[in-house]
Amino acid sequence: MNILAALARAYQHLPDDRPPYEFSYNKISFCVVLSPDGSVTKVKDLRYRDKKRTPQEMLVPLEKKRTSGIAPNFFWGNTSFVLGVTAD
Repeated sequence: MNILAALARAYQHLPDDRPPYEFSYNKISFCVVLSPDGSVTKVKDLRYRDKKRTPQEMLVPLEKKRTSGIAPNFFWGNTSFVLGVTAD
């Protein structure tokens, strides 16, 4: 058996709940809803309402690694990068 056949066979034994290629599960707290013209309609709170508000694990496009420069994530990111607003 060659190496490619062995890798293909090993891939079939991975769990079925793995994210699709180029996607990952990340914690998402809020959703900014936009109108067709691009203006903000509302901001939805997606956190679970238990003792401590915890973000939901959602399937999103794979995170871009930012070491320097601008590398936005597709349709998601942290508030300081997406909105230009920090807690300070």
